[in-house]
Amino acid sequence: MTLQGLLRFVHVLGVVLWMGAAVTLPFVTGRAARADELDVTAFAYRVNARLMTTLGLGGMLLTLGGGIWLTPEMGYEFFRPFPNHWLFQMQVLGIASALVGALYQVPLSRRLAREADRSVEAGGETEDFARYRKRYAIVGSVVGLVLFVVLVMATVKP
Repeated sequence: MTLQGLLRFVHVLGVVLWMGAAVTLPFVTGRAARADELDVTAFAYRVNARLMTTLGLGGMLLTLGGGIWLTPEMGYEFFRPFPNHWLFQMQVLGIASALVGALYQVPLSRRLAREADRSVEAGGETEDFARYRKRYAIVGSVVGLVLFVVLVMATVKP
């Protein structure tokens, strides 16, 4: 296997982990939140926080590391809008979404899990839990949408 092949594998593995977490976890937590049992909801958000901290963050790091190293290996330059504007847009959007994910979404998932546990202890949904859940849904949707756009650009290279 060549270095380029290995880097492509690392990059795609990172995308799979990151995109997988971004797409599947909202279904699990959303369903759990609608099931009027706070224990189930708290468990789902604890799992979400753990998976975002491990698989999601690991996917972000693999995607960025593999992509940054892969760019010069394939003969491209960093942050050059022309002639490969699709690559430039992927780099900008990918790095921005990774920063938002790593610096905001992952810590927010941990806060949300702690607040879900506090809701169980309080016997009802706390105000902070509702606020964090709404914020997490918005941030997760935006990051997921940006990831989808980046994935489309990587596939069709417009």
